[in-house]
Amino acid sequence: MQVQRAVTLLWVSLVLGAIVVLVDIDSILFGEMEGFMWWFPAAVLVTYALLGALIVFVSRRHNWARILLLVLTVMGTILVLVPWPGIDDNYWTISNATSEIGFLVLDGVALLWLFTGEGGAWFARS
Repeated sequence: MQVQRAVTLLWVSLVLGAIVVLVDIDSILFGEMEGFMWWFPAAVLVTYALLGALIVFVSRRHNWARILLLVLTVMGTILVLVPWPGIDDNYWTISNATSEIGFLVLDGVALLWLFTGEGGAWFARS
């Protein structure tokens, strides 16, 4: 049950993240980050496809997928918390910061469920 909740939470985070990207796509493609225009949509599709595949593998009890998801989440957290050179102060609007923190919380709770209690035991049996 705990793993099902975690997987559902990961899917919710992925879908909400896709919605946020779609809503902000104009500012990304036509704003100050115009250099991203030619490759950004392809990178987003590949990223979301890989994350979706990882969630499927986690739901099928593949421990490597759970560990890779943890590593990617930690790396993503570092990228969110450490300021990038070249990103201006206008990047961190209230809505952007709220969505970034919200996704980190959703993913963090899901990973906590996957690595502790019933979730950890479920993966240990494989």
